Amino acid sequence: MLGTNATNGRTNAIAVHPGNDQIAYAGAAGGGVWETDDGGAHWRPLFDRQPSLGDGQISLAIGEPTAVAIDPTDPDIIYAGTGPRKIVSGSAVAVGLFKSTDGGASWVLLGSGYPADNTGNAATTFGTAPATINSIIVDPANSSVLYLAASTGVWRSANGGLDWTLGTGSNVGDVRSLVLDRSSRRRARILYAGISGHGVLQSTDGGQSWTQILSKTTAAVAAALTAVPGATMTQVVLDLAPPISPPAVGGIQVIYVAIAGSTKALDPVGLFVSTDRGRTWSQRAASGMNALGTTQAGFCFALAVDPASPGDGANDVLAAANIFALPGVTLNRHDRARSGCRPQTRQGRVRGTNGSVKVIML
Repeated sequence: MLGTNATNGRTNAIAVHPGNDQIAYAGAAGGGVWETDDGGAHWRPLFDRQPSLGDGQISLAIGEPTAVAIDPTDPDIIYAGTGPRKIVSGSAVAVGLFKSTDGGASWVLLGSGYPADNTGNAATTFGTAPATINSIIVDPANSSVLYLAASTGVWRSANGGLDWTLGTGSNVGDVRSLVLDRSSRRRARILYAGISGHGVLQSTDGGQSWTQILSKTTAAVAAALTAVPGATMTQVVLDLAPPISPPAVGGIQVIYVAIAGSTKALDPVGLFVSTDRGRTWSQRAASGMNALGTTQAGFCFALAVDPASPGDGANDVLAAANIFALPGVTLNRHDRARSGCRPQTRQGRVRGTNGSVKVIML
């Protein structure tokens, strides 16, 4: 991805500047965190001159960045979480959570004790443990509040990432997907988490406690699984439809969930939708299922809802990696993790793949 060369290896995370869609950051297996300021035409590494953090690791930067987030109220603040999937021998180790307050020019490992006021449990929670960080959300209503999905559960910070508390009931598996209902009340934030092999959890108190709303025994999911003997649920990814206007009382009602399967004959398992905040679910037919191959047990797997969709659960536009054939969007077999309609620029959609970052012009 150096200069105009977009081939940099596996791209795990992408974040687009909220006020300037020409600026974006990508977390990659090669070179750590990268930045573009011309809509993806050119990229430069931000953290590739740091010492190696593991023998034979792919990235010589901050471990392998698996999550990148920008503070929507102060875009100079960027978070990068590490922790690879260890799909190959010698993959980068999980190091922890990094933060920049100057647009990526410099970084600190949160909780490391340097500088002196950089204290807290972040380093031990995500580095010493260690834990793979899959997703980071900065609450737009209060940028001191962060939500984080990890292999150890869903975590919440109230002081800009220095200290973290595990959400009660969330440490039941690898949390690969996390979304915030931004239309929910500030004092009762609603979040949803997709957990591998477990299903979907919901929090109505800002991530402090979690309850399950979808599992392998949910009628629609169970029916899909029983179609192929021996099939089980693996990775679970989800996204919310945009809020309708005026916003519904109680927050966004429409939730989309895609589930990866354990057998090639049923991978993916299917696309599921709830129009009542997870109380009931149905399986949604999708054209092109399996046309591009399997999700490789969740490795090539992503789901996003176009923010310009009506949010009605019937006419929304979805984008997915490696599982659905969508008009106008080419998805290669190894496209993974952070693909789809979000993040996007005014001119196109930014997509991370197993070999590069691609901007799809619309």
